[in-house]
Amino acid sequence: MFKGRCAFGIDTDVQNNVNNPFLIKSSKFFEDNHEKIFIVRLSYLMPWLVPLLTQIIRIQMGIFMGLRSLIPRFMNRFEELPGFWIINQVQNIINQRINKTESSNRIDLLQLMLDAATSDQVKVS
Repeated sequence: MFKGRCAFGIDTDVQNNVNNPFLIKSSKFFEDNHEKIFIVRLSYLMPWLVPLLTQIIRIQMGIFMGLRSLIPRFMNRFEELPGFWIINQVQNIINQRINKTESSNRIDLLQLMLDAATSDQVKVS
């Protein structure tokens, strides 16, 4: 079960709302067998390729997000992968916390990690 309040300080109410996007995306993410993905298998065989494979995935994610913003009507037909969706949501929350646009007086896991990190350690995209 997704614990959004404990981890990110957001109220998801997944116990009462089965159509909550966080619940749906996290369920889909954990349903997939990541061991069958070619890049994951390749990283197990050649661990020294992990930084390159990570860059490939980031570039793929950037291209997809760029196309989604340039051609929204066409790209909205394709569902965003659950892992990318979760990463984007967490990145938005981190950006809000860093820019102080959201009240950061909540004590949750993310805020504790941001408070413990130095400004050089926090990467804002």
